[in-house]
Amino acid sequence: MSNREQAQEVQQQINVVLGEVSEVEITLAAAEQADNGEKVRFLRGRLEKLDSQLVSLREEKTLVLRGQQGGEHCSPNYYLPCS
Repeated sequence: MSNREQAQEVQQQINVVLGEVSEVEITLAAAEQADNGEKVRFLRGRLEKLDSQLVSLREEKTLVLRGQQGGEHCSPNYYLPCS
C-alpha cells in the first residue's frame, strides 16, 4: 500500500471517529439536560477514549505524511531522529 493510500485510509478512520465524537457529544448534552449522572459519566469516559483514539490516528497520519515528503524512514518513536 502506498503512503498516499495509507494517509487516505487513516483520514477515513479519523473521519469515522470524529462522527462518533459528534454523536456522543449530542447524547451527552441530552444526558446533562436530563440530569442523568450515570449516563453523563459513561459518555464522558467514551469521549476520553475517542479523544485518545484521535490522537493516535493523527500521529499515525503524521508519520505516513512524513514518509511521503522525503522518503525518510522514521522510527515509530518520533522522539528519535529520522535516519
